[in-house]
Amino acid sequence: MKRILLLIVITISQLTYSHDWWERNTNSKKDLLSASAATDSVAWICGKEGTLLLTTSGGKTWRDMSGSPIIGSNDLLGIFAINANEVLTTASPETDPNTHETTTYIFRTADRGVSWAKVFTQKGTKGLGIFMFDQKHGIFYANPINGRWQIWLTNDGGKTWDSTGVRLMAGSPDEKSRPNSFDGNQDFRIFRFGTNNSRYYETMDYGKTWKTVIVPGSGKINAIAFSSDSGYAKQYGLVAGTGLYRTLDSGKSWQNMTSYSLGKGELVSMIQHDFWEILIVRESPENDPQYSQLLPSFPRLS
Repeated sequence: MKRILLLIVITISQLTYSHDWWERNTNSKKDLLSASAATDSVAWICGKEGTLLLTTSGGKTWRDMSGSPIIGSNDLLGIFAINANEVLTTASPETDPNTHETTTYIFRTADRGVSWAKVFTQKGTKGLGIFMFDQKHGIFYANPINGRWQIWLTNDGGKTWDSTGVRLMAGSPDEKSRPNSFDGNQDFRIFRFGTNNSRYYETMDYGKTWKTVIVPGSGKINAIAFSSDSGYAKQYGLVAGTGLYRTLDSGKSWQNMTSYSLGKGELVSMIQHDFWEILIVRESPENDPQYSQLLPSFPRLS
């Protein structure tokens, strides 16, 4: 069994900011896999075996919203809160014990989780993440089928999904991504997702067309974080996975920052506060005795 370790807080500019962190206990006994905040007070968490948790107090208390007969006991891999009442979540259970073929679903609620509707089903792939650019336009991506990435778009707030005209081919036969390995920017309509093939894919038009960005030597890219307060040409960014790499020019060039990633194991997630401070999560091998680390005065990456 692998352990998830909180690794480091890093700063990407010449300024160092200080922010406090508070531990919040959801009292859930299940593995939690994804989170999304609608407002400062309202947020959702989803996880294994149909786990759905809701807070309306900024995380101080949590309400268990699991148990919908539609969602059932499916593992919920990703979630996105469109607003305080409308939420989308995706599940991808294995259905065939021999081929391990998966079926991916999208569920939608319009009444803050009181009821859910299944709005999408696709066999043969694993749904990885949902991102909404605004109240109507959004994107859902899943691993390739026959060398083609599975990408669906919505223009009605997630009620319906369509892949017509979207054709993004994988860079290799075994190319894939992992759940929530993406970064979205609502202001610039940008969406990026990483792969295990030293690259990520980027769109700037709601997913209609795509650009391939190669990060030399990076191997697996499990997490992406880009700045949101600068023009596109000057966006700062980090990709993490097998290593840690930084760009200061929206992916045109990259610097290897792997020496900053302490310990063993892949970097699996990044959480950004205002981008100048980023929390990185590391998946630790079972035999690694290292404790969780939080280093608020980590060396600057400038």
